[in-house]
Amino acid sequence: LFRTGEMGLAFQHRDANYGWSVHDASVDTGAPWVKLERQGSRLIGSYSWDGANWAWMAQTTINMNSSVYVGLALTSNSPSYSGVEFASVNATSDSAPVTTGSWTSADIGSPQLAGSSSPYQDGLVLTAGGADVWGTSDQFRFAYQQMTGDGSIVALVRGLSAADAWSKAGVMIRDSLGANSPHAFMLISG
Repeated sequence: LFRTGEMGLAFQHRDANYGWSVHDASVDTGAPWVKLERQGSRLIGSYSWDGANWAWMAQTTINMNSSVYVGLALTSNSPSYSGVEFASVNATSDSAPVTTGSWTSADIGSPQLAGSSSPYQDGLVLTAGGADVWGTSDQFRFAYQQMTGDGSIVALVRGLSAADAWSKAGVMIRDSLGANSPHAFMLISG
């Protein structure tokens, strides 16, 4: 799910390896909270103004492994860096605990500029280069943990310093760390 100046919020996903990324319905809102839930093969995107009351946005069906990667993603969609602060990050799983205090961070898809992450209060700050999360292959920075079974990730996205109108920051559930992996992405765009 992403927000742009022209489109509002939109839900983005790639349903199969090497598949094309698509986005579903758009809503014109400036809500800063994004949530992505996994219920079996169903991935559901929601947004909120306050982090407590959620509005359903869209959903898709993606057959993923039982263990997936859940986390925070940022791409600059530009040859320059973008940065973002994620606050009030909360990852949960129905079958195994997800520890929100420790994140692994890596560039996916070999962006030209290496990204970084650092802890900040109750969340993380990410910087990233990367061409985009779109098409059949992605380039972005991902701070993630493994999650088994059903669960969700919620974050307040604030302070996006966008290098481009299509710089994207949000929550992601991804089948693998491969650049062409199936995924669902709730995001806010520059």
